[in-house]
Amino acid sequence: MFFNVRTILFWQLLSSTCFAKEEPVLLLNEDTNFHFQVLNILGGAIHSGADISPVLDAAQSIEPGNFTSFSEAFYNLAYSTKAAALNAENSYSSINVRDTWFAASTYFRNADFYLHGNWSDPLINELWDEQLLAFDMAIAALPIPGQRLQIPSDNFTVEAIWYSASTEAFQRPTLIL
Repeated sequence: MFFNVRTILFWQLLSSTCFAKEEPVLLLNEDTNFHFQVLNILGGAIHSGADISPVLDAAQSIEPGNFTSFSEAFYNLAYSTKAAALNAENSYSSINVRDTWFAASTYFRNADFYLHGNWSDPLINELWDEQLLAFDMAIAALPIPGQRLQIPSDNFTVEAIWYSASTEAFQRPTLIL
């Protein structure tokens, strides 16, 4: 799982004040783990990985301590966001559609987040496939589309995504992360 530095610092700040009764802080869920995960999702909004209002709406429907409730909230949000991305009425803006696909990808990934206590749950693979599809739709809509590729290694293959720096003919250095 990836947490950006801003999210971690924000969580540390909240942790030090929000559970001390002197400071009034709005908890997004009474379950501190769910609260943190919703904060993490909201942290992606600045990079088109989520939309604040729908995430806050989903957070309201999550029952503290209920993993199924968390999964269902983001499952429903993911599928409604996917429907918005596919809706022809929203296609007036390629940026809007791309950002909606990125958000859907985030919601599918988070619908899966607490399901791994039961690895035989078929929903895990369904949500992973949906997350992958939504992310691939989003990177295909970038100004210079990202491309999935496989890099052969000694005993395995590395799955990768290639983001080209530009469409210009001359070569530039490659950064591998």
